[in-house]
Amino acid sequence: VLEVDVELPQGMELTFLATHFDHRSDPAQRLASAKFINELVDASKQPACLAGDLNAVPDSTAIETLLQQWTLPAGQDQPTIPVGKPQRKIDYILHSQASPNVDINLDTNVLEVESRVLDEAVASDHRPILSVLEFTQSSNNHPNVLFISIDDLNDWIGCLQGHPQTLTPNMDALASRGVLFTNAHCSSPACNPSRAAV
Repeated sequence: VLEVDVELPQGMELTFLATHFDHRSDPAQRLASAKFINELVDASKQPACLAGDLNAVPDSTAIETLLQQWTLPAGQDQPTIPVGKPQRKIDYILHSQASPNVDINLDTNVLEVESRVLDEAVASDHRPILSVLEFTQSSNNHPNVLFISIDDLNDWIGCLQGHPQTLTPNMDALASRGVLFTNAHCSSPACNPSRAAV
């Protein structure tokens, strides 16, 4: 594994790991590599990004071992080989926050902006992966708060299960990453005074 520490804006550091796991049919070396990488990250004081040809499908022991400490961004579930007509996924970009085993006074937040396998069959014998990740840090003493107030929202969003035909995947994803308050009341049953009260 190649390891590089990169300084991001605002002085934050990110460890970037690139690797290529063993391709032989015996999975022992791939599993040993996954465990070694997890040990590296377990002692890290900073977030990390891992990219490479891991020669392992998503339900393999090696990938399951990595996913104990790493996150696979949504959108990377498409196959990457063979390049002409992909049928298997063996290439990955994963991210990890700073280890909870290391005492630091910062929380790392990772926003998955975009992640997908590109429809490009010329540059390599594998399909490339595009993953845009935004790493930010905030002090444990100052939580991030996002307050959303929408006129006439009611409980008609998926995470509140207020209406069976409601499809709000982005708001549901946001709610799953934070605290969802389910006991809220408006100051008035009319639009204008309830907006003014906020």
